[in-house]
Amino acid sequence: MSLTVQQDTMENSSFCNGANTLKNCYLTFNIAEAVETYYSEALNNVFNSMDIFYSYYIELSYEIVNSKDVYHSFYCLDCSNINDCYFCFNCNGCTNCFGCTNLNNQKYYWFDEQLTPEEYQKKFRALNLGDVEERNKWLSKAKKAWSEAIVKYIHTANSEDCSGDYIYNCKNVKNSYSMNGCENCSYCAYLNLPTIKDTYDVCYWGSDIENCYECCVIGASAYNLKFCQECWPGCSDLEYCAECRSCSNCFACVGLKKKKFCIFNKQYSEDEYKKLVIKLKNKMRNTGEYGQFFPGKLSRMAYNESVATELYPLKKEEALKLGFRWTDNLPYTSGKETKKWEEIPADIEKIDDNIIKETLVCTGCQRNYKIIAQELAFYKKESIPLPRKCSNCRHVDRLALKQPNKIYHGKCMKTGCNNEFETSFPPDTSHQVYCAECYQKEVY
Repeated sequence: MSLTVQQDTMENSSFCNGANTLKNCYLTFNIAEAVETYYSEALNNVFNSMDIFYSYYIELSYEIVNSKDVYHSFYCLDCSNINDCYFCFNCNGCTNCFGCTNLNNQKYYWFDEQLTPEEYQKKFRALNLGDVEERNKWLSKAKKAWSEAIVKYIHTANSEDCSGDYIYNCKNVKNSYSMNGCENCSYCAYLNLPTIKDTYDVCYWGSDIENCYECCVIGASAYNLKFCQECWPGCSDLEYCAECRSCSNCFACVGLKKKKFCIFNKQYSEDEYKKLVIKLKNKMRNTGEYGQFFPGKLSRMAYNESVATELYPLKKEEALKLGFRWTDNLPYTSGKETKKWEEIPADIEKIDDNIIKETLVCTGCQRNYKIIAQELAFYKKESIPLPRKCSNCRHVDRLALKQPNKIYHGKCMKTGCNNEFETSFPPDTSHQVYCAECYQKEVY
């Protein structure tokens, strides 16, 4: 299986996938335009940052989820245009705010309390956020405030006639999630790089996509692709193809580059191609094979080693029943740690540079992992304690902060309001979920 990267735009960026235009990045996925970014996913224009998920235009930041235009901020969720903020939720246009929720265009707030600049700086300088226990104390307090905050029933902006969640700059997008710059699309997810038009049942990493159906990872400039996987860039009029590059008018091909009128990787004339494709599609219709994406039994990966476990978690028995493969031999090591956490200082200032030579154990999954030199330098510079969890478990924690790709029928929780809506917030949520009108009045 090949990496889905635009190789000529990648510089010193190992173990990255679904990516283009990266420099000095490591373990980042579904990402474009990034420099010195690590352990992150679903990004665009991110610089000198770590542990970021589904965000845009981020610089010198850490643990940011579903945010944009963020500079030197840490542990923030659903924020935009913020600077020097810590532990904030749904704050917009804010600077020097700590543990705040639903603030707009404010400065020097501490857990929603206004302070003078001098008071704020005095409280902040008294902290030691480089100590893991103190950091966790403030993060726990902030997350409790987040969980009780008023929220709008849908995450959206500059969009019209849309349903689903996390939809931005879109028009007529239905039952879709994590979309940006899309028009006339349905049942899609994680298409964050404009523009996407007239497309259905397509997911993950793509820009300039038009008239495509039932595809996954079709990259840049795709037109009229059906039932295709990892075909990019500049592909058009393909069906049932995989890992093709700059191809057009191909059917059931794999790994071709700059080819036309091919079937099962065999070259035909244009007339021969058209006649054979009609015959093949008719036969597939008769056997019930035509019209859907590749079946799960053809997947090169087992269900539990794919991102499907993040979006639609299944137990082994459930996955096998649906025709997916499962592996009991996932690649990892455990029990090989060279230092126990009790032997490692809690304060980043006391961590020796030799820590990068040690093998650590994740407090979540108990698997082993290591700290690389670049991330240690970042932790020391920004006073961030060493993570006690591996990058996979940290990603799962970030994913849990984002609403799932699921819709419930809801009613506005504002007293006296009877508005109803479709929302990704479940009925038992601790949030106060408001309709658009009540949210606008309350928060703005």
